Amino acid sequence: MLTRSTKKVPLAVFFLAWLSSPFSGTVAASDNPVSIRQHPHIQHLISSLQLVVNEKARKNKNHFFIARYPATREYTYMLWREENVLWALGLDDSPTEYWCNVVQFFNSRDVIDLETGVVPTDEEVGTSTYLVSQPWVDSIVYDAVMNGDLIVIEKGKKPSKKSCNSGDYLIQ
Repeated sequence: MLTRSTKKVPLAVFFLAWLSSPFSGTVAASDNPVSIRQHPHIQHLISSLQLVVNEKARKNKNHFFIARYPATREYTYMLWREENVLWALGLDDSPTEYWCNVVQFFNSRDVIDLETGVVPTDEEVGTSTYLVSQPWVDSIVYDAVMNGDLIVIEKGKKPSKKSCNSGDYLIQ
């Protein structure tokens, strides 16, 4: 279950998000959302996730929920449930090097720590470039979990042969 600080995100948040109209960042069914599994660099992404899990994960089994997205969008969101972080994941046709390093930037502006980077309201976000509001996070997380793709990575496994496991792409 997701947590923010010591508070748990109640299941009611997901139910309320389902009842509400779509928020910014979510994909309506009429948009014909695309699965990350159709992306040409999916194997590199999975390999990168495996490397990060092997290096940084605290649990053996790790769940990555990736929101589906319109074909015209250049980004989507990925939730790493066990580590309680949310990534803004670029989707352009970047070179392999990008995809092999995409989830290794824990301190980048593309990563939101859901324990420290979330405030209760949009007003509290203000002009911050690193804070997001709880309602926004709830809508993104709901969309990723309920409508997105799940990738499960177990700690300690070797990346696939079609991977990023070369000296150029290892976690620093």
